[in-house]
Amino acid sequence: MYFKGISCEIPNIGLAFEEPFENDEMYEVDGVQVAMEASIVPYTNELMLDVHTTPYGPGLALVGAKEAE
Repeated sequence: MYFKGISCEIPNIGLAFEEPFENDEMYEVDGVQVAMEASIVPYTNELMLDVHTTPYGPGLALVGAKEAE
């Protein structure tokens, strides 16, 4: 998971299927290893999987909490 930018004052979290980077923090979620860019960890307490419609068609997005706790 990585920082994808800010939209409507909410951090957008990107999701990629690749090997973790050296500075990623590793977590296990329901038995699945998840690597997160360290800068987004404070925003991942509340994540919502959302569907966005774009000119290229629908897509999925992970949207984080507005403020880090």
